[in-house]
Amino acid sequence: MTEQTRKIHPVWIWFWLGALLTVLLPLTPPLFGLPLFDQHRLMQIIIFTLVATGSPLLRRRSATETAPVSRMDRICLATVLALGLCSAARARQPLWALTEISLITMCVALGWTVFTLRKQHCGALLDRALLTTVFFLCSVMTVKFLSAYAASITSGFGSIDTRSLLQGFPNIRMYGQFQTLTLPLLVWPLLAKGIRRRWQGAAIVLGIMWWTQAIASGTRGTWLGLAFAAAAMAALCPTGRRWAKWQLAMAAGGLVLFYLIMTWIPGQMHTAVENHATARITTSLTGRDFMWRRAAELTLQRPLLGVGPMHYADASPPVPGASPHQALLQWAAEWGLPSLFIVCGLLMKAAWATARVLQKDHASHKTHALYGCLAAAILASSTQAMVDGVIAAPYSQLWLAIIGGWLLALHPTTKREKAVSSPWQSFVWHAIITAATATLCYIAARDLPMANQRITQYVLHVRTHDRETIWLRPRFWVQGLIADIDKTD
Repeated sequence: MTEQTRKIHPVWIWFWLGALLTVLLPLTPPLFGLPLFDQHRLMQIIIFTLVATGSPLLRRRSATETAPVSRMDRICLATVLALGLCSAARARQPLWALTEISLITMCVALGWTVFTLRKQHCGALLDRALLTTVFFLCSVMTVKFLSAYAASITSGFGSIDTRSLLQGFPNIRMYGQFQTLTLPLLVWPLLAKGIRRRWQGAAIVLGIMWWTQAIASGTRGTWLGLAFAAAAMAALCPTGRRWAKWQLAMAAGGLVLFYLIMTWIPGQMHTAVENHATARITTSLTGRDFMWRRAAELTLQRPLLGVGPMHYADASPPVPGASPHQALLQWAAEWGLPSLFIVCGLLMKAAWATARVLQKDHASHKTHALYGCLAAAILASSTQAMVDGVIAAPYSQLWLAIIGGWLLALHPTTKREKAVSSPWQSFVWHAIITAATATLCYIAARDLPMANQRITQYVLHVRTHDRETIWLRPRFWVQGLIADIDKTD
C-alpha cells in the first residue's frame, strides 16, 4: 500500500459511512418507536457528526484552496452567521435559534466536505460513487413502488391507496422533494458521451418510472420546479436544451404509464383509487396564504434581525405550519431583511456564474453534462422551495448540501477567484462545526427519549384549548412548534 493510499483511506471510510446512512434513510422502516420524521432527523445528525469528526482528515494538498469562493464571499457568509447569532440572542428561545443556526452550518459543512473530497482527494471517482448512489436509491424505491402496487391490485380489497405505494418518507411532499433533486440527474447517461446503450436504456426506463411516481405523488411543487428548470435550461445552452427534451420525453412517458396503472387498469378491475393525483390538482394555495401572511407580519415586527431562527415555529395555532413553506419569507421573518439581502446576493452571484459556465462548451463533455444536471437539480429544488418546505425537511437538506458541494467542485476556478485559507481560519471553521454538532447532539439527546410523550401532550393541548383539525407541524422534530415544548429556555 502506497503512502498516498494510506492518506486517502480514512477519508473514504468516513465517506462510505455517510453515504451508507444517506442511502438507508428512505429505506429504513420506523425504528425504536420513533416517528419517521424524527428518525430522519436523528440520522441526519449522525451524518453531520461524521462530517465534523472526519473534517480534520481532509488535509489540503497545498496552501491554496482552488475554490470559486472569493474573500468577499467568505466575509458575506461570516456576516450572515453574525447576524444569525445576534438574532438568536434576542429570540424568545435562544437555544432553539442556535439549533437552527447549527443545522444550517452543518449543511454548509457537508457541502464543503463533498467539494473538498471531489476537488482534492477523489476526483471523478466521487462522481461515479454519487451517481451510483442516486441510481441505486431511485431503483430500489421504484421496485418498492411496483411491489406495493402489485400487492394492492391483487389483494382483492377493491381499493388502492396511492399514499401507501410511496413509502420511505414521513410526508408525500418530501418524497416529491427528493424526486425534484434526483430526476435531473437521471438524464446524465443520455447526455454524456461514451455511455453504453444498455445503460442509457436503463436510465430511460428508470426516468419514466420515477416520473410516474412523481405524478402519482401529486406534488405540485415538483412539477413546478422541473418545469421552470426545463424552461431555464433550454434557454441557456445546447446541453440544457438536450436535457430539457429528455426530461419532457420521460415526463410524457411517465404520464402515460401513470394513466395506465392508476386509472385504466383499476378501472378495468373495478378497483377504487384513493388519494388519486388528480384530486390534488388545484389552483388553491392550501393554507399557504395564511402562512405567508404570518411570515410577512413577523418580518414587519422585526425587520433588522427577525424574530429568531426557527422562531416562525414559535407561532401558536391557527397558523397551519411550523414553517411558511416559502424559503425567502422564512429567512426574512426569522433572520431579518439584511441577512436575506446578503443571502440573495450570494445566490444571484452563484446563479450568474453557473449560467456563464453552462453557456461555454468545455473539453470534458461528461463533466459539462454532469454540471448541467446538477445545476438543473439545484434550480428545480430552489423553485420548489418557493412553495414548499424544502429547506426544513431533513432528507432534502442533506441532498441540497451534497448536490451544492458537488456542483461547486465541478465549477472551473480562475486565478482571481482562488482564496487562501490560513491555519487560523481553518481552526475557527473546525471550532464552529464542532460547536454546531455538539448543539445538535444535545438537542437530540434531550428530546428523543420523550418524543412520543411530547406528541401526545401536544395533541391533548390542541384538543383542550383549540377548535381546529389536529395535525403535527414538522420543523426540527415532527412536532415542530416550539411555543410550548421548551419552557426551560
